[in-house]
Amino acid sequence: MSDGELSARQYDAMAVEYALESGLKVLEVGCGAGSLTAWLLDQGASVTAFDVSPEMVGLARRRVGDGAVLLVADVG
Repeated sequence: MSDGELSARQYDAMAVEYALESGLKVLEVGCGAGSLTAWLLDQGASVTAFDVSPEMVGLARRRVGDGAVLLVADVG
């Protein structure tokens, strides 16, 4: 199983929990283009997200606008 498939299964397992929570604060590490960021916002979460790539953060910003705090940062 690839890392991507494993990640997808893990997120699938958490999906119901995310949907049930209201006012949840989430720190998203490695937000990429913001697809999960957008989903988290749709579920009512308050999101701070970051990625090491300025281009990816730009894509995420275009996707979610001012809905989340988006930063260029390295988890290391």
